[in-house]
Amino acid sequence: MSQEKPLKEKIVDWLGSQGYPLEMKVASKLRNSGFKVQHGSYYVDPETSKSREIDIICTKGDTVYGMVEIHFVIECKSTKRPWLLFSAEYTREGLSPLRAMAIRSEKAGEFITDNAQNLYNAFTWVTKLGRVGYSITQAFSERQDTPYEAILSAVKASVSLNIKNENQGVWKIPFLFAFPVIITASPLFECYLDENGNVNIQEIDEGLLYYDGKIDNYSGFCIRVVSESALETFKDDINTTSGYLIDLLKEDIETEWVNWQQRVNGTDVA
Repeated sequence: MSQEKPLKEKIVDWLGSQGYPLEMKVASKLRNSGFKVQHGSYYVDPETSKSREIDIICTKGDTVYGMVEIHFVIECKSTKRPWLLFSAEYTREGLSPLRAMAIRSEKAGEFITDNAQNLYNAFTWVTKLGRVGYSITQAFSERQDTPYEAILSAVKASVSLNIKNENQGVWKIPFLFAFPVIITASPLFECYLDENGNVNIQEIDEGLLYYDGKIDNYSGFCIRVVSESALETFKDDINTTSGYLIDLLKEDIETEWVNWQQRVNGTDVA
């Protein structure tokens, strides 16, 4: 007769099934890499106006003027079953890579347009060459709720950050970028048809998923789906991304700082 597990072991098992160890690991790694990390942040759902929770928001910005905030909005999921990303090259048809680059403020959008070629050359995931995911599911399960809920959570939290910023009036951050990300402890596989029409399945470290839904006035999102095994690479990549964007924004930051001072000095902010 097998003995029942001690309560402590049961709690450890439950924590693992809920993804908390993964969330703690991700947060620790990003914080040690120099990001400001917020655990369990709450945001206002843009569709229901209800308060909801996102696992991690990690942020970098310019440390001198505070004119830039680059957020990576992360939902962590740990399930027993593998995840399957369905992809195709035709997903890119009609997809504007720069428009889907990130949820962003108005001035950040203008910056992306003005620096299109630089961004194309710097980030392969911006150009979105090759296959891009159009759907994701959890294998060996009739329910698709976990991946879909993760998508909605990461996207809605990103949109909410931008809406909140836009509502700040004179105090809003001019250049805000929010990148939705899902990190999963489950094995991640890609499923696609080859040139002969055969189904191919291969394990991947990460992939891009295009979600053509509409949240508030925003639509067309690319979500980065990353396996736990690729966490180190992901950390290095977003560090490079943040640094490059801030460096590219240097002149815009200084210009906007002058404009911001003029607006504040000409406004009763008491």
